[in-house]
Amino acid sequence: MKLSMKSNCFFFIFFFLIAVLLSCQAPPEEPLQIGYIDWPGYEILYLAQQKDFFQEEKAPILLKDFSSFSDLRKALQLGRLDGAAMSINEMLLARLGEEYRVVFVLNVSQGADGIVGQHEFQSIRNLKHKRVGVELTGLGGYLLARALEIADMEISEVIRVNMTATIEAYTAFSERKVDAVVTFEPILSRLVTEQGGKILFTSREIPDEIINVLIFHKDALKYRRDDCLRVLRGYLKAREFWKKEPDQAIAIMARRERVSPDYFRQSLNGLLIPDLSTNLTYFGLSDTENYFLESIKNFQSFMEENDLPYGPVYFENLLNDLKRHEQFS
Repeated sequence: MKLSMKSNCFFFIFFFLIAVLLSCQAPPEEPLQIGYIDWPGYEILYLAQQKDFFQEEKAPILLKDFSSFSDLRKALQLGRLDGAAMSINEMLLARLGEEYRVVFVLNVSQGADGIVGQHEFQSIRNLKHKRVGVELTGLGGYLLARALEIADMEISEVIRVNMTATIEAYTAFSERKVDAVVTFEPILSRLVTEQGGKILFTSREIPDEIINVLIFHKDALKYRRDDCLRVLRGYLKAREFWKKEPDQAIAIMARRERVSPDYFRQSLNGLLIPDLSTNLTYFGLSDTENYFLESIKNFQSFMEENDLPYGPVYFENLLNDLKRHEQFS
């Protein structure tokens, strides 16, 4: 009887200690929430998720899709995201620089953003007093202003109609509610091939002015730096997979964009998608000057000339921590 009581007491203490130890363990980290909009240059993030490259790197990440930059901007400004994929121009416009840091260049637009007019329009100058669909709070407003500036026109010479650059732009154009739209791939190509539109201007005419980057919140970089690095490693694995198995990778990415692989492949023609070694050059870590400085200065000058408010942009050096992963470059 005494032995039985001792045994029961022993097991009680044993399980009590186990329960205490388990309760002392830190709960699993919440995933880093990364926001992005539909854009071919961001789909390598989706590819990394679908091919389990984030999981292989033990990167706790949750991708959150937004229908427009306006919605993405609101989520960032409210602190609901740990990071995002967006252009530096949009970051300046949204004045996110105090809270978020640029860590990696995902792509540079070299024709993937543009202005499409109805078939009867031959140039930007033909849009005088015409209706142009554009997302005013996003990159589209800047692209339209630059196109008009190059055409020696004022922004007041066109009628701007605020709308998202994707489905709303496609619908408004196809129903001829607007004379032109500011959009990006794959909508850009679809409006030409499916609706007979004519490309009037693209980002190819303003090289290196639209740089799309990955940003992280400063707190994520301070307290979860290793997790941020794991996200980058997963992304770089996906980029390497795309280079080695382009047909399979494009099929996966095109499915999320809801276009054919041929459309998606064409969309990528207007993008430069840099590797790690190129990013080291961009960030001035390869005995070169910071790639962004002149582009940002030009953008800031443009904003000041047009009396438009903008915020600062700050960079965080995660890339030196990745340099040992030379197989990705």
